[in-house]
Amino acid sequence: MKNAIACFGDSLVYGFPFGKEQSWLTKIHKLDHDITLLNYGECGATCDDIFANMKRNVLKAEVKHIMFLGGVNDVLQNRPIKFVMCDVEQAIMWAKGQGYIFALVLPWFTAETSLNTKIKELREKFCAQFSTTCQIFDLQPAIGFNVRELSFAYLDGVHPTIVTYDKIGKYASSLIEIWLRGGKA
Repeated sequence: MKNAIACFGDSLVYGFPFGKEQSWLTKIHKLDHDITLLNYGECGATCDDIFANMKRNVLKAEVKHIMFLGGVNDVLQNRPIKFVMCDVEQAIMWAKGQGYIFALVLPWFTAETSLNTKIKELREKFCAQFSTTCQIFDLQPAIGFNVRELSFAYLDGVHPTIVTYDKIGKYASSLIEIWLRGGKA
């Protein structure tokens, strides 16, 4: 299994509501057969759940990279940002202690504008605190930024359409290739 990446996160990693086979991770593998993205997404997971999932899974020896995407469920559940930051910091430290190369995927803005203020704050804090300790991927350009783009990108305000998952996969593919070669994407 060449270039295996363990991908931990919530329903946005899992590919809800379409399932793992239609996730943006699968799209990346279809575009580049040399990249295998192992989907450890769990619907409804908050960052502490995602970190717990990382620790309980025994990864194959071929896995050298970990991607982490979370934060939207934390916002939905009104978890204090300081807790989320601590969860992500612990995940980064644990992964590095295990010898993995870590990437943090910034949480995506939603079509629910009431959530986006907190998501923006979380994204900014992730960048400020973790940009020197891990790779950060911002996949938002594949989704869009304005209200119109966001409203077309999502089925229910939070979960992408299948077309949006495909766009995310296409956009992320080249960034991940650079990261796997040891560069900063």
